[in-house]
Amino acid sequence: MARKKQRFRHENGFGSIVELPGNRRKPFAVRITTGWQDGKQIRKYLGYYTSEKEALLALAEYHKKGYDIDLSKLTLGEVYERWIKRIEPKVAKNVLVAHNMAYSRFDKMANAPFINLKADHLQDWMDNINLSAGSKKKIKSTMIQLWKYAIKNDIVVNNYAEHIEITEKTEKKGKIFTEKEIKKLWENVDDSVAQWILILIYTGMRIGELLAMDADHIYFDKQYMIGGSKSEAGIDRVIPIHNAILPLIKNQLGNSKYLMNDDKNHKLTYTIALKQFKEFMTKHKFAHLPHDTRKTAVSLMHSAGIPMETVRIIVGHSAKGVTEQVYLFKTPEELVEAVNTIKIV
Repeated sequence: MARKKQRFRHENGFGSIVELPGNRRKPFAVRITTGWQDGKQIRKYLGYYTSEKEALLALAEYHKKGYDIDLSKLTLGEVYERWIKRIEPKVAKNVLVAHNMAYSRFDKMANAPFINLKADHLQDWMDNINLSAGSKKKIKSTMIQLWKYAIKNDIVVNNYAEHIEITEKTEKKGKIFTEKEIKKLWENVDDSVAQWILILIYTGMRIGELLAMDADHIYFDKQYMIGGSKSEAGIDRVIPIHNAILPLIKNQLGNSKYLMNDDKNHKLTYTIALKQFKEFMTKHKFAHLPHDTRKTAVSLMHSAGIPMETVRIIVGHSAKGVTEQVYLFKTPEELVEAVNTIKIV
């Protein structure tokens, strides 16, 4: 059985290099003593390396520059920010949107030290997410890539995200908004939350798609937006704007970069948006989930006589048949005209 071996001895306070047990890609660790407690050294690891020589050079560089690379203090949020900035110039926008949507689901752990997050923590967290197995797999994919980045930069040595088990789809409960409830939303249209709920209801957008929408992809003169996520049919689709919600979108956007903003004019997070939604539902005695707005949108379009083939294009559902997939095409003008057949209660 392999043992942790001291590879180099230096004068007290200089630090040491140890060979860690097991079959590791980077088995040589550099550690220093940061203090003493009850007669025992308090040690901190500065990094992990593939060879003794590389580790020794890193330790020498640490003393030469006189700075402390305290990887143990990096939080999950900080590691994510470093990673996303690194990959941003290299990947497509829809990939970044997918990663950011995934992160919005695990940002409750954002302040946790990254090195403290083990397999059990990640599994417990995933088990408590009320999403389909497919959605969970997308989140897991983002996490695996994030952990690979952390390993590459010597923050951790194991990719615990790879060991997350995906449970079966959790059945979502919900129902469409009634005509009375929609009328209540319009009666409270001065409320910012009522505004973006109405935007969801009359566009069929997912809440994550609304949160990701930025000013560069809103065309007020042509009355549509470009955005979306999930399936191939949903990404970068034309989202027509109903006449009635045009002023709501203008009001929500203001002079900001993103359509959805908080009180400090920062991009609204999924966590805060969900909190606002729940508080609004409680205040007005509604019993709905955010996804109910999307169900309501499809129902309103169907009631207005919009063909289901066109509805699928608007909300980003995949086409049902080969003919529809290949030949059906609608211009943005046709989609705008279609949604404006929906009557406002």
